[in-house]
Amino acid sequence: MFGRNLRIVMGVICFVFGCIIINYGMLIEGALLILSVLFIIYGYFRNGTVWKAFQSIKKNNFAKAKKELSQISKPDLLSKSQKGYYYWALGLIKLKDNDLYAAEEHIRKALDFGVRTENDIALLNLNLAQIFYQKEQFQEAYIYLNKTKDISHKSSVDVYILELEQMLNKINLKQS
Repeated sequence: MFGRNLRIVMGVICFVFGCIIINYGMLIEGALLILSVLFIIYGYFRNGTVWKAFQSIKKNNFAKAKKELSQISKPDLLSKSQKGYYYWALGLIKLKDNDLYAAEEHIRKALDFGVRTENDIALLNLNLAQIFYQKEQFQEAYIYLNKTKDISHKSSVDVYILELEQMLNKINLKQS
């Protein structure tokens, strides 16, 4: 949740105070502060700034999201579900940049790593359906749209499903 610089500052402060407290003979308190440094470092490598990137995407600030994700130097150290969200965020950024092939690759990776909720899986499938629609691969778009429908999702997703379904139906009518 915290940025990289804030984590570093908090870590250094906790480590220094931990050493000072140990020097004054308060071993348990000092050890706890030093353990908190390890916790901060662990949290950074396991969770990174993925959550902050998604918050930026929700606000339609893709430049900030890209910056947040670029702070993750080793995405392979993220937890499995965080990797899913990391690649999903990258896919959304690539989709915004209209780099459809990279967007597809990242969103497929997100599905492979997995995400926490059924709704998120449905949204990933919907993103793939949108990508295939934009690539004019309408059969694939239908496949992923149907997968989205089959997965339990929030009612707010139905609006996007209906919108894409209508666009695909218009294409079908033109081709007939």
